[in-house]
Amino acid sequence: MKKLNLILALFAISLSANVWAESKQPSLAHQMWQFAYPDYQPPKHIPRQAKEVIFTNDKKIIFPTEDNKAKAGNIEYTEVVADYPNGYLSVIYDDGSMTEVVAFKDRLGSYALFKEEARSSNPDCIGYSEGQEIYSNYPVEDNFPDIKLQTFIPTFSPADYSLYTPIYYLDMDFPRRGTTVTATLIPLNYPSFVAWQKDIGRQDSDGDITSPLAYGNVEFIESLSNGQYILNAWITRLVDKQSLYYALAGDFDAMNRQDSKALAQLLAENPNDLFYEKKHLSELLQDYQKIYAIDKQIKYRQLKLVWNKDSASFRIVKKIPNHAPVAKSFYDYLMRRTRYYDACYTDKDI
Repeated sequence: MKKLNLILALFAISLSANVWAESKQPSLAHQMWQFAYPDYQPPKHIPRQAKEVIFTNDKKIIFPTEDNKAKAGNIEYTEVVADYPNGYLSVIYDDGSMTEVVAFKDRLGSYALFKEEARSSNPDCIGYSEGQEIYSNYPVEDNFPDIKLQTFIPTFSPADYSLYTPIYYLDMDFPRRGTTVTATLIPLNYPSFVAWQKDIGRQDSDGDITSPLAYGNVEFIESLSNGQYILNAWITRLVDKQSLYYALAGDFDAMNRQDSKALAQLLAENPNDLFYEKKHLSELLQDYQKIYAIDKQIKYRQLKLVWNKDSASFRIVKKIPNHAPVAKSFYDYLMRRTRYYDACYTDKDI
């Protein structure tokens, strides 16, 4: 009996210690706000139903009430969607971009936090604007399975991959409720943007990504923007579609005279040391043709990932087949990309 009482006493002490330790930890709401904005100080009390927030010049986070809103006068507020019991927080900015934080509990009761910063309000523009980034308080490569382009394209051979930047980005759609993440294969606006990936260990010695598929903390940096604009403008003005295939082969003398004149005019109006001769158009088209050939092989477009709290990681539970219509020709493929470019990249004055 004494032994049983001793065991119960030790258990009570251990339980009390755990409760005391947990009480010393910041609330999940505080953890999420601090992770979302590490340079800002949230208040001691974070309201559960907050719909707006103010970021002050002295790096403080303030949640407005009816009283302090009346005193503050004409101040811009930022929209908030908070669901702390389900581990979800998003802050939506005036331009439609957003910062999103989700929390997943591990077997010890701690939280793995993920922050996603989407810099475009149009989901079709991921990879066409400034990019999308994912951060975690855990190493990202430890949280996700080894997802490669072969996961979506079983017939893809890395040995045949000769392009120097990623051509797809894996967009992570984190849930507001539940533990299932949807990962979608998104084409990048190659080669208008060069991507640098910080968290996944697939870089070369210069830090550039060597994989055709990028995910994790990725930033898309403008490159060859003038060349992309020239290509798009020229394609939409073609009198004879066959001129595109002559340009692809580098046989510019065989092009339609009006198409040749239009290209020369665009090159003269948009000088750029990275794209200033007809041969560069041919090289650009050849790269796009390689990507078009890969696009036609996509078997799966999405993955369903479920959080496993015991391993504190995600695992693939389902692959969603690709039902997107395939462009019937290389010309149609480029025209589709032209529409994306026009919708997502409007500043042509480079």
